[in-house]
Amino acid sequence: MRSHEPPELSQVFGSAFVKIAVLLVIGLAGTLIYRHANKPELEVINASNIVLQRHNDGHYHVSGSINGAPVKFMLDTGASMVSVSKEVARQAGLECEVSATFSTANGKVEGCVAEREEVVFGAFRVFDVDIAIMPGMDSTALLGMNVLGKFDLQQSNGTLSIQAKQVK
Repeated sequence: MRSHEPPELSQVFGSAFVKIAVLLVIGLAGTLIYRHANKPELEVINASNIVLQRHNDGHYHVSGSINGAPVKFMLDTGASMVSVSKEVARQAGLECEVSATFSTANGKVEGCVAEREEVVFGAFRVFDVDIAIMPGMDSTALLGMNVLGKFDLQQSNGTLSIQAKQVK
């Protein structure tokens, strides 16, 4: 009869450590996937709608933030995406991820896009927003249709009501 010698302590602990590490990695990956899959596209912070008064310049403005950095937005339904200056991008910690050419009222402009950022304005928080970083802009950011398209907008008598679209 053969005698079975017990495994060495280093083999037991090494094998257990590898198994625990694999389980931790799988658990962490699962948690991250679950959080991302269940993160809302849009969050209403404290009210279902906001009402803005038209400013003397004829536009609607609202305070907000990008990645937590304070920003003054001008609503621009003619802008396809949220757009900021290089200075605002720096303050918000935005980094150029994709080079892009933008068509503006003043012609074509070379810039870049920061992807999957967080935008807050009024009572709303929007996740995974692409933001154009453009030269020649001032400190007012443009709140474009990649965000505004998620809302119902109603303009009447110098006011603009913004409400999250109802999920059907």
